[in-house]
Amino acid sequence: MRRFSQWMLLSLTAVALFAVAACSDDDKEAMEPLAPIFEKPLMLQCTAGAMEQIEFASVAEWSIASDAIWCTLSTDGTAFANDITGGAGEATVFVKVGNEAQDFTESVATLTMMRRGNKETIATVHRTAMGYSLRVIDANGEECSEIAVSATGVLEFAVEANFDFGVSEKPRWIDEFTVNTDKENLYRRTFRITVADEYEAIPCKDVLKFFNSDGTAQFGYLLSYSGMLPERIKIEGENPWGWNLSADGSLFSVLNTMSGDSLQYDYSVPYKVTTLNYDCHYLCFNVGEDNALELMESSDSWLKVNVDSEDASKVSISGEPFPAETEGERKGYVVALPAAMYDSIMALYESLHDVSFIDSVYNNVMIEVTQMSDYVDLTKGFTVMQGMTTELDCFEESDTAMLAMLDEKYSLNKVYAVSADAGSYLQIFPHLGERHWEGWTEDATLIIDADGNTISHRDVNFEAGMDANDNMYISVKTLSKPIIVILRGVNGDYIKALVIKSGITLDPGKGFRILYMMINSVPCALETDMELAASIIEQFGTKEIYRVESRVGRVLQVFPNLSDSEWEGWSEKAIKIIDTEGNDIPFKEVNYEVAMNDQDEYYANLKVKKSLYIAIFLAPDGKAIKALVIGPQS
Repeated sequence: MRRFSQWMLLSLTAVALFAVAACSDDDKEAMEPLAPIFEKPLMLQCTAGAMEQIEFASVAEWSIASDAIWCTLSTDGTAFANDITGGAGEATVFVKVGNEAQDFTESVATLTMMRRGNKETIATVHRTAMGYSLRVIDANGEECSEIAVSATGVLEFAVEANFDFGVSEKPRWIDEFTVNTDKENLYRRTFRITVADEYEAIPCKDVLKFFNSDGTAQFGYLLSYSGMLPERIKIEGENPWGWNLSADGSLFSVLNTMSGDSLQYDYSVPYKVTTLNYDCHYLCFNVGEDNALELMESSDSWLKVNVDSEDASKVSISGEPFPAETEGERKGYVVALPAAMYDSIMALYESLHDVSFIDSVYNNVMIEVTQMSDYVDLTKGFTVMQGMTTELDCFEESDTAMLAMLDEKYSLNKVYAVSADAGSYLQIFPHLGERHWEGWTEDATLIIDADGNTISHRDVNFEAGMDANDNMYISVKTLSKPIIVILRGVNGDYIKALVIKSGITLDPGKGFRILYMMINSVPCALETDMELAASIIEQFGTKEIYRVESRVGRVLQVFPNLSDSEWEGWSEKAIKIIDTEGNDIPFKEVNYEVAMNDQDEYYANLKVKKSLYIAIFLAPDGKAIKALVIGPQS
């Protein structure tokens, strides 16, 4: 507290104020002019919250008034008001400076004294301008000196000031910049900023300035973004899984399993890849035998990664043509790794070294690509299996007439052949991929006879299937005459053909001994109707097929030349009677019964009918042993 005294500021001659007037008459004193309290008004320089005091002496009663609400007075330092009074003699006045109505310019209050009707200014109080203050508060409520955006690219903070402020234009690397003012405190605002996508990978710095309306007060803060996390990568583009590349490398395609539509790109598939400073490694892997994963060098990789020279985030993947005159398919992956992950991921690859590695870097896979060859090696011919167990010999067809017909009608000059028993089921592997031949569709396979007539798929029990190694095959039943299986490619052209030369070689086995009236021998020979034999073989599997003919109505004694263990003749399940269409015939229609002769040999009584029928002799396990066709004598 500073003291202002008349003895310090004025000449002590002012003691005349205390001189005893020669005239003590009150009226005389009232008429006598008063000397000013101070030679010149005092000037008090104060800040808000300060207190000053003025000391003086007066020969008369006095009052002092302040013309500003923020400047109050007191004679005891406790009760302050804008107006105070005092009596003659020495006095001390306390001056209190408040912060009411304070702004950013200097405020001046005038102190006016009244004595005996005389008015004088004894002091001016100069309150300094309010200081500008501003602070930035982070999300934790802490004041900070730097505004740092985290690796997420998003930041929220508040700014508090004692003045209405504006903010400089947002830096170009900031996308979203929103400001909200506190309803209860107009000088407090919250900010939310988001880094623009194109700057997500790049550390950035700028000064963000806050200022008053005329720009006389400015506060600058460093606004910084350290970039995304070093281990983070963002791959934007199509779903990476299940892509196909055409054999010539010109078309990428993938099937949308939801819509069934195919998405296609000519020559390359575009992606946007974002890592810190765009420092990224692109690795191309080829899948070899036994799912071994082979890292391909850029010079010999059939998958290529192309990075835009002006914008490192723009990346495309292209492919090379399949090697000429080479069959098969190949599969590969492209993986994108941030530089910070490269060493650890490569160590993982060395420990796994197969496609399980792909599962470990699932989120880093850009694309999975399969490429199939368009080349068809017709020299491979066919693999033909009978019953999926026995491989048949396949050879080039040499029948000139057959070859001429197939060349003329179907432009086929590579024809193969195989021999098989009529009624056999053959599995035909054409050694063609799905891109060349859609074997599961009937249109992909044409079946004709040797004269070029079409045979329906139903007549040969046509089916398509796939083995355990995903190799496509077709299954057909051979007929008693040759048939030709012709394969049509996906482009509609006929690719190759297989001639199936079928016939039946019956097994003579033990044959039958047949009697009439138990004394007359009846001739019995191998069946000569190959179509009928083929149907029996197809249905029951036995090739021991005989025929006997005799007068209608005769009951024949049929000895199957089988032991008791081979044929349990007393059982009704030991024989099956059918017509030539395969329909069952009741036993009573053919007078069937089983008996035993003097040599303990079982035989069956069977009556000759007007139409052919067949007796199938069955083993105890139900398997057919032999068959006898019984018909009227011609």
